[in-house]
Amino acid sequence: MKTLRKIFDKITELESSGRSYALATVVRVSGSTYRGHGARMLICDDGEMIGTISGGCLEGDVYTRAQEAMKTGQPQFISYDTTSEDDIYWGTGMGCGGVTEVFISAPKSGSAESDTFLKIGQHLQYAKPIVVGTIFSAPSLHQSYLGTSIVFSGQNEENSLPPKGIHLALLNEAMTVMKEKKSRTLNHALPGGDLQVLLEYIAPPLPLVIFGGDHDVFPMITAGRRLGWDVTVVERREALATVERFPEAHRVVFWQDGEMPETLRINESTISVIMTHHYLTDKMILRRLLKSDCRYLGFLGPKKRANQVLNELRDEGMKIGEAELSRLYHPVGLDIGAETAEEVALAIVAEILAVINGRNGGLLRERKGHIHDRKIDEVTR
Repeated sequence: MKTLRKIFDKITELESSGRSYALATVVRVSGSTYRGHGARMLICDDGEMIGTISGGCLEGDVYTRAQEAMKTGQPQFISYDTTSEDDIYWGTGMGCGGVTEVFISAPKSGSAESDTFLKIGQHLQYAKPIVVGTIFSAPSLHQSYLGTSIVFSGQNEENSLPPKGIHLALLNEAMTVMKEKKSRTLNHALPGGDLQVLLEYIAPPLPLVIFGGDHDVFPMITAGRRLGWDVTVVERREALATVERFPEAHRVVFWQDGEMPETLRINESTISVIMTHHYLTDKMILRRLLKSDCRYLGFLGPKKRANQVLNELRDEGMKIGEAELSRLYHPVGLDIGAETAEEVALAIVAEILAVINGRNGGLLRERKGHIHDRKIDEVTR
């Protein structure tokens, strides 16, 4: 999300000055690839590049093709196939054994397509999910549709698609993608062939709420910001609950006791980590977070200490079932032998990523099957 916002912020800047640019988007992958669908790279008219679509192997060729697209105004669709052993010596040299399909568009300033890019940038500021549909392949009779898109935010759809029938088909599929929170490709039948569309679900920044304000909180804030997460710090000591102490945090909330402040919003997407080092404060926070909808709840400290807090809450009449315990991670973090505050933050962030991606956090050499699950649904209408 962080890179995505940088890309569309830059597009807004380029559009305001009438400068040229090209946007390369990975629209489909199969086999072993470095990046998945939705990976983007912006190429500016002065040679500046933001984002990546591979580990560095494809960027050079895409840059050259982007220059051509900016000159001609014609979009390009390229398939990079590294499944052949000969590719190691005669092709891209990647040797990854996968296929990456890339769509490059270079819209004219003020066009319907560039206007859609501006709208995507606006939506990314709202911290709400959107679905972006992009036509990346079309039969010869309908080449004018290439690059046109739809932006669906759940209530209002904004698009650069003139044909009503295509618009309605994409809108229906976009609603499904929004509901399932899973991207898909759509083959829409037209005379002469199919339109191929990437319908991409773009989630808002992951909300990370850190409870605590001691020295070990700072590496957690930094790690969250670098990953593009939305970081909130909650501190029980009013003198320390200031933006001056935590300049990297998006917001700082003072909470000493009682009910959660209205400004602290905990929902099914929230990642929470308790790092107060204060027993009674931990107990007060845990009492409320266990009954919240938060997706992940990390508890810093020994397992014995966490179990003691849980037992006291039960003794006080609080019912704690499997649903609550399944979201509680104590001790928090992966087992990497972390000792310093920076290492502990790394262990915690790694565990969070493993949990939200449905992984166990083990060694990759012991994983069965592919490293990445790149498969997305493909539907035909």
